[in-house]
Amino acid sequence: MELHHRRDDSAAAPPATADAATIGWFAARQPAVVRFLEEHLWRPDGDAFGIGLDAACRLFRVFTALQGSAPPRLGRSALATGLAAMAEGQAGSRRVQDLCAWVDDHLDDSPVPLTLREVAEVMLALHALVFALEAVSGDHDEDDEILY
Repeated sequence: MELHHRRDDSAAAPPATADAATIGWFAARQPAVVRFLEEHLWRPDGDAFGIGLDAACRLFRVFTALQGSAPPRLGRSALATGLAAMAEGQAGSRRVQDLCAWVDDHLDDSPVPLTLREVAEVMLALHALVFALEAVSGDHDEDDEILY
């Protein structure tokens, strides 16, 4: 019997599809992000939270593709830094601007109708997440191309 060692990259990147396995992977890998989204987006109908969580999973997949590896686990301080950057009106790098535009496009195509207030809240939370991801990544090329 011949045994082959298979490298397990399952912890490095989220699954390719946005299904229950993706959400489970994301919740295990980024619990502070899930709590952050709950704090900022949860309402009794759950629509804004659901859209935000789905978009965050997809955003991590895009970011992972750009970086070549999954970003580190984000903590409350990184997310607070992202919110502060948004409150200060920082524009961010080209990559931050492109990822924020991706978020906006994703919300425009939302499968669930959101109120204007919910859209604004989801946008703020996800833009803060983009700034947090950029802050912890540190190493990037201004010429990175966003493919989505």
